Amino acid sequence: MNKKDKNKSMAFHSVYENSEMPQLPKELSNESIINILDRKEMPKSKIRKKYAPLKAVLAATLAITVITGSVFIYDGISKGAQLHEDYSSQELQTASDYSEIRKVFNNIKKENHRKKASASLGEIFDKASNDLATTPESSPGAYSEIGKTNVQVEGVDEADIIKNDGKYLYSLANNKISIVNLLPADKMEVIGTIDITDDIKIEEKKADENTQAGKNTQAGENTQAGNQGSVGAGRSSSPAADTDYPEYYYNNDIYASEFYVYGDTIAVLGKIYDYNSGFGFKTFVNIYDISDKSKVTLKEQFLQDGSYLSSRLIGGDLYILSSCAVNLYWELDDSEEGYIPSSGYSGDVKTVPAKDICIVSEPDEASYLIASGLDLDNLKAGADTKSVLGAGQNAYCNTESLFVARTKYTYTGNLISDAVAEIYSASFYDYLTEIYRFSLDDGKIAFDCKGVVDGTVDDQFSMDEYDGYFRIATTGSDKKGVTSGGVYVLDNKLKTVGKITGLAKGERIYAVRFIGETAYVVTFEQTDPLFVIDLSIPESPTLKGELKITGFSEYLHPVGENLLLGIGKNGDMNGTIPGIKISLFDVSDPKKPIEADKLIIRSNSIQR
Repeated sequence: MNKKDKNKSMAFHSVYENSEMPQLPKELSNESIINILDRKEMPKSKIRKKYAPLKAVLAATLAITVITGSVFIYDGISKGAQLHEDYSSQELQTASDYSEIRKVFNNIKKENHRKKASASLGEIFDKASNDLATTPESSPGAYSEIGKTNVQVEGVDEADIIKNDGKYLYSLANNKISIVNLLPADKMEVIGTIDITDDIKIEEKKADENTQAGKNTQAGENTQAGNQGSVGAGRSSSPAADTDYPEYYYNNDIYASEFYVYGDTIAVLGKIYDYNSGFGFKTFVNIYDISDKSKVTLKEQFLQDGSYLSSRLIGGDLYILSSCAVNLYWELDDSEEGYIPSSGYSGDVKTVPAKDICIVSEPDEASYLIASGLDLDNLKAGADTKSVLGAGQNAYCNTESLFVARTKYTYTGNLISDAVAEIYSASFYDYLTEIYRFSLDDGKIAFDCKGVVDGTVDDQFSMDEYDGYFRIATTGSDKKGVTSGGVYVLDNKLKTVGKITGLAKGERIYAVRFIGETAYVVTFEQTDPLFVIDLSIPESPTLKGELKITGFSEYLHPVGENLLLGIGKNGDMNGTIPGIKISLFDVSDPKKPIEADKLIIRSNSIQR
């Protein structure tokens, strides 16, 4: 036992032996627990293994003990969450007014304070974190004689840092977009530049006179709710207060992430750190007229609270997603400051009406997912914004629907000590993925429903909709912390109708691609199994074939009908990952997929 583990053991000894214990079964006697604490050899984790067995055993044992003082038993912590079973879908219900939202946040705030007060024992120990990595049918995309962004769904464009329309090349770097004339090829030149930082300003946020924020006032009047700093709902910003802040944001607080080119329009998306806001970041969309490439002009600027998450462009309809946390240290009162998000075009930024904010059942974190739709062909039509009380990480979008997935964790078991649950979170949390569905129509967004499955999503390619069914691949774990993969099929109300679980126990999913009625799933711990799963019968997904090779793919791309390109890392039987590996899989026989060819790139060599 090393010094660090010995100190932990001594600390547990001290607290445990001086505690007044209730009557416990023999397995939880002082002698049994002391023997566990004094275990001499810590089991070594395998490569990429996410759970430490000793910590799981130790925490599981101590969790049902009663430690007097700052730690106490909390019964019913799971709140009836029975995992690894089918989940019922749920319609998304909107809030009746802001007081309903405020009540939710105040309840979360009280619960957080209770956890903090009961977990002071954690200061004695090193806190062990255990995150399942989280950080959308799958058409291979339309091929073209000019370069196009690699998109997941044909007809749904995705933002990028480089765009090429055949005549001009657009590239984004350091908050600047360069426009290069490609023709003639021997005389290419930069003919235009857009400096994003020149066009980001602090704006006045108005109260929406149709919501509580604008009650008894006209938008823009000098009230606490109606004259806040624009880019935030956190702090009142009278003209005098504005002088404390610069007219422009500092350049290092502006992060232009990616952009779209649509006809004679460029839409640049990114985030700004806002000093006036309780939400921290603000997502921006700068919309430019590039009909004259040498003289680009700003048409509009759209702002919404939260850090930029993702976006999609369908025709001229731009959909933007952001995610933001509510600062529970703010005093939440009826002024709506600090806990109601805002959105709108520059000069017309307003709080989101309560009727457009959805409260999911039993929200467990003070955060928002915010989705807005803009019509780039008719900016005067304004923006349509909806918000869900709950964050998001990954998005899948087709021409009719937007799906957003977020990782949610829940306590498991009963009689769990909060202090130990804080320290050894891996043993006491089950990870779920909540899926929110929004219907899309001409830049308008409507709430639809919510679904839940076990495990966590790797990326947008882990999700897909085909023939009326939503499919999703996740990495889950059992009560002992052993990971495995699963593929779930949900109906149009996001109720699970079929699933296949237990894929590659002890491993996690690294890449997924859905193509028609087939799912291709790559997992990894030491070797790289490629699973071929038949989804032709939604109620009964079936494992058709499996291929084990060294290394693993992190991205899968269809090449024609029977070939699949895998890009990832090389590996060996020891689980090490030297170099980059590109594999070409022949999946013409689903029962016997083969690696038809491969290319391994090391730092100083290339081999096949």
